[in-house]
Amino acid sequence: MRHNVALDGLSLSVDRGGSGEPFIWGHGLTSSMDLEGELLDFDWPSIAAGSEVIRYDARGHGRSTLTPTLSDYSWQRLADDQLALAVTVATLYYPSQTLVSTTFIKKRLA
Repeated sequence: MRHNVALDGLSLSVDRGGSGEPFIWGHGLTSSMDLEGELLDFDWPSIAAGSEVIRYDARGHGRSTLTPTLSDYSWQRLADDQLALAVTVATLYYPSQTLVSTTFIKKRLA
C-alpha cells in the first residue's frame, strides 16, 4: 500500500506490502518506484508473498518531496533519510540499487 512517511519536514513516498522478514528496497540513482515499475521486470507480488517489501522514493525522486537546496541531496542527507525511514518501519535489511547501497555505505563510514 502506497502512503507518505513524514521525516524531518520531508514527505517520502513509501510502498509497503507482503508479510514476513521486512526489507527496504531503494531505487537507482536517477530513478523512482514508478520508473522502475515501467523499466524493470520485478514481480513485486511474488516477492511480497514471502517478505514484507518496503519500497520508497528518495528525497527529490518520484513522489517524494523536492527541495530547492542542493545540499539536501548530499550522500549524508540521503543516508540520514534512509536510516530514519528504517527506524520508522523497524527494519535494517537493504537489498537495493545503487542509490540506497551508496547512501547506506556512506552513512556507515561517516
